[in-house]
Order: sequence, then C-alpha cells, then structure tokens
Amino acid sequence: MNESKDVKIDINDELYKKEIINRMKIEDENIYKSCCLTSDKRALEFFFKSGVIFSILLFCMLQVMTVSNASERNAFLNIVILILGTFLPSPKIKPNKK
Repeated sequence: MNESKDVKIDINDELYKKEIINRMKIEDENIYKSCCLTSDKRALEFFFKSGVIFSILLFCMLQVMTVSNASERNAFLNIVILILGTFLPSPKIKPNKK
C-alpha cells in the first residue's frame, strides 16, 4: 500500500549552487573569527551600543541626583528623557474586536 518514491535532486543545478554560495557569503560577512573566539558581528554591535547607551544613561541619572544647580540638572534630565523616549516603545491603542 505504501509506495515509496525516490526523489532525486540535481545538485549540479546552477541556481541551487548560486543560492548556496550567496548564503555562505552572507554568513561569512556577519561572522568575526579570531584565534580563540568566533562571534556574530550583529550581536557584538548590539551589545556595544547597548553598553554605551546604558553608561550614558547611568551617568546622567547620577548627575541628576547629585547636581545642585537646577539648569545643569535639567540638562542631564533631558538626556535621560531623550534616551528613554527613543528606546521605549510608544503606547498603541488596539481597537476592540467584535
């Protein structure tokens, strides 16, 4: 009852070869290799940017708490608000589904 059919894939197909080569090129462009570490370029970039932004945010928050001059405090507070406003998603109202 169960008939098994053998499906042969022609590996010599030029489009298939080109697609595999393109995928390998894309993967190689996003990988950094060193003597003892292999990492993804996009992940390193994300963590570096996040670290810099977190450091700036922490510094500004400490300055807001310690500076006694109101104009300087407002400058640091504006930077904190700018960073938080950029990275926190804005609220969205979802319509009721009936």
